[in-house]
Amino acid sequence: MELQKDIDRGVLVIKSLVDAFNEKRLFTCSHFPEDVFPENMEVGSNEHLVYISMISSIAYLRKEEQLWCLTRDAYEDSEGHIIFEPEKVLSTSLEDLERTMRQFGLLLSAMVIRQWMLRNPKTANRRELESHDLEIWTNMAQALMEFDCDIEKLLKHYDFDALKIIDDFARGKYSNCFPEYHRERKVILWLVRLQRYGKHFIKNLDKVPMPIGMHIIRATFMTGSVWGNANSIMTDLHKFLSDYWYDVAKKGQYLFKLAPIEFQIHLWILSKYGCAVGRREKQTCSSQQECPLKEFCTEGTFEILGTYVKVDTKRER
Repeated sequence: MELQKDIDRGVLVIKSLVDAFNEKRLFTCSHFPEDVFPENMEVGSNEHLVYISMISSIAYLRKEEQLWCLTRDAYEDSEGHIIFEPEKVLSTSLEDLERTMRQFGLLLSAMVIRQWMLRNPKTANRRELESHDLEIWTNMAQALMEFDCDIEKLLKHYDFDALKIIDDFARGKYSNCFPEYHRERKVILWLVRLQRYGKHFIKNLDKVPMPIGMHIIRATFMTGSVWGNANSIMTDLHKFLSDYWYDVAKKGQYLFKLAPIEFQIHLWILSKYGCAVGRREKQTCSSQQECPLKEFCTEGTFEILGTYVKVDTKRER
């Protein structure tokens, strides 16, 4: 069976997700992980955007809710605050910087890394040791210093064009500011955060393909937006789904003025707090009754083994 898609259903799914989130009825998630920021920090200020940029550089393969809480605690501490000031980061010895970051839990311990590798044997070789996080942090500090730690100046340098920024930070001069693991996805999510909290419009975000991960794939199939039988070896699911959600955003712009990469977080929340808990390779969902998207729920299975995905879903409505 070939994959089937329903653009109109996708529009309704996103509208329902956005409404549920705004009304605080999207499971227990009432805010985005990055909504946790230091007390008295002015939202959208340059200080805030630099803070977001530093954290976004190492926000991968870890629980983001925990990461943003840890960074807030570090920022509010007199000793930890300096690691968020690029000039001081670059003037501090690597030994002292590592000690401070480790003190506030911003560098993963060897034990945590080993546990992650055991749970993810097929992708473990993509995860560098925590020393790489330290290197990424200093690289981001250096990049920001080249723009005088002024996010507006950085954006202006690229004519506020998302495509130009992504090209340079994912593949060009500043690509060492983000991890190799899904680097472009991390750069895109950084820009989404700058757009969400910043005061400047970033052009061409609507032309940036939605980053597709396991949560997005699961949520797409579990809502019946796309359905059928396929696996990630037979089908290029990432491109298929990225193209699908681009079409949804284009058709649904009258309901929600969001680019695909801006509403992908809502699909991520649905999967993480709903589908991933209620489905787990089961035909029906045990979380259906409490789910604000229950009217869209499909039957079928979604299996994950490392980076391999197998999907077999159907829908009656």
